[in-house]
Amino acid sequence: MGEYAFIAPVYDILLFPFLRNIRRRVLKIVAELKPERMIDVCCGTGSQLRLLKKYGFHGVGIDLSKSMLKIAKRGGNAPDCLLRDATATGFESETFDLAMIAFALHETGWKKAHAILNEVQRILKPGGHVMIVDYALGKGAPKGVDRVIGWIEFFAGKSHHRNFIRYKQSGGLDVLLGNKSLSPVFTIYEGYRSIVLKVLKKDFSFQTED
Repeated sequence: MGEYAFIAPVYDILLFPFLRNIRRRVLKIVAELKPERMIDVCCGTGSQLRLLKKYGFHGVGIDLSKSMLKIAKRGGNAPDCLLRDATATGFESETFDLAMIAFALHETGWKKAHAILNEVQRILKPGGHVMIVDYALGKGAPKGVDRVIGWIEFFAGKSHHRNFIRYKQSGGLDVLLGNKSLSPVFTIYEGYRSIVLKVLKKDFSFQTED
């Protein structure tokens, strides 16, 4: 994940105006769910965990970018973030009450996105929740907003943009979640319906294979 080395130092500064409301939404939902054990999958600079920790909610984050994790360790309320693969986290099955995945599934590649969701199902307790934030493709966002998203992904790099296009062409988050043992709880749209926040619950009937 060396591709993030250049953008990591300014990542939070650039995205804060766009993500402030959604991060507050996540904080409110976590406060309502009150999870005992929480994980932020593909946590990046750990900004969401940092905000949660400020208000007394502690969790662990994992990411494969050393550059992003280096930023996560700086400053006050630094979260506990580990260098781990989101498709093979190393945690025991049924460990967490809540898993969060924000703006990661569209950029990882379609196959890997499926693998991440499968791993999240494995490490979630039965009845545990997963909170996913990503682009709400085809949900009525103004064309101008869609263009801005397209440019952001284009300048993020060739592989990043290629994965985004595949994600978009494959149907996005709704299709990705189609065969998972995750039941929808509620959905919220932000940013002129360009961003979606989905909360889902792991089915009690899901069986892990260790």
